[in-house]
Amino acid sequence: MEVAAYKTVIAMKDFIDNVLIKLKRKYSKDELVAHLFRTKKELELELGKVRSERDEALYELDRIKNLTQKEKSVLGAREHYKKMKAEILALKKENKKLTLENSNLFLKVVRSNQQK
Repeated sequence: MEVAAYKTVIAMKDFIDNVLIKLKRKYSKDELVAHLFRTKKELELELGKVRSERDEALYELDRIKNLTQKEKSVLGAREHYKKMKAEILALKKENKKLTLENSNLFLKVVRSNQQK
C-alpha cells in the first residue's frame, strides 16, 4: 500500500505542476505549503486506514492459527459432512441408474415369459 501512497503523491505533484503551467500563475509559498500540508494530512489518513486493515487481517490470521481443539474438531466435522454429502449424492445417482437398469431387465424377463 505504500507504493499506492507514493504513486498518489507523484500524481498530485504532477497535477499541481500541470495546473500551475496551465493557469500561468505563480502561487505564493503559503499557498503551496498549505496544499502540501493538506495532501500530507490526506495521505496520513489513508495510511492509517491501510494500517488498520493490515492489523485486522493479522489479528484474524492469529485467531485462525490459534484455534482451540474444539473449533478444529468442528471445522473437521464440517469438512467431513461436505464430503459425505457429496458421496451420498453420487450414491443416489448410482442407485437411480441401477434401479432403472433393474426395471428394464425385469420387463425383458416378463416379456420373454409372455412370448413363450
